[in-house]
Amino acid sequence: MRQFGKRKLSKLIPFLWIAGFALSIGLSILILNSDLFAIKKIELGFDKVNCASSEDIENSSGVLGQNLIFLDTTKIINNIKDKFICIREVELSKQLPSKIRLSVFGREAIGRLTNLASFESTASTLEQIATPSAATAEGFLVDKDGVVFSQSLEQINTPSIYLKDVEIFLGRKLENSIISSLKILERVKIFNLNFNSSLIMDNYLIVFPQVDNPKVFFRLDNEIDLQLASLQLILEKAKIDERILEFIDLRFDKPIVRFAPKKT
Repeated sequence: MRQFGKRKLSKLIPFLWIAGFALSIGLSILILNSDLFAIKKIELGFDKVNCASSEDIENSSGVLGQNLIFLDTTKIINNIKDKFICIREVELSKQLPSKIRLSVFGREAIGRLTNLASFESTASTLEQIATPSAATAEGFLVDKDGVVFSQSLEQINTPSIYLKDVEIFLGRKLENSIISSLKILERVKIFNLNFNSSLIMDNYLIVFPQVDNPKVFFRLDNEIDLQLASLQLILEKAKIDERILEFIDLRFDKPIVRFAPKKT
């Protein structure tokens, strides 16, 4: 009898395992498909976002009512970034059982783009561009990644960047040579080289200074870091020698430098 009971129990054990496993799966499916994990609240955090309201972001995310466990975060983030050009980054975090947090970071303008369709690089035209009063409020704002993300209709405290024969429109990602120029403009700020405007044309960049700063020419190629290093050395030496720089041309292997006449 005892052997018969043991054999019967050994046959029941696999069945109990299968039944328990099936029951756990069933309960899991029931819980996951219940309203317990349905997203009911969105917390929003904004940083330098001026093209969309909290309501716009919430509506475009479309997450309310979705299951938190199965939420496709990558798809949600890409949808928001594709809809609002001015948004550079989105972070999404899940908070059980039914809440998410969206942190939205806007693009920051490093320049205002203006297209010079019919431009001749004469000395008078260059001087006109270099004049602060020549800056126009109209143009397009661009960030450090070269993304044109907003139209500028009013004067803001951002340097003007003039482009020759380049089509500018919202959402455009500028070509690598222009992005290299934007990186240069960001880097020269480290050297306390303040400028009002710049011109990008024919594979080179001209930076037009504010008062007591030199006009600087850059060559847009693969040696930008070398040119910036040369610029730093020239600026440091001029400071040590107490000389005022008027002009620096970094397009050549040996930079061309012009100083202001010494005061007598």
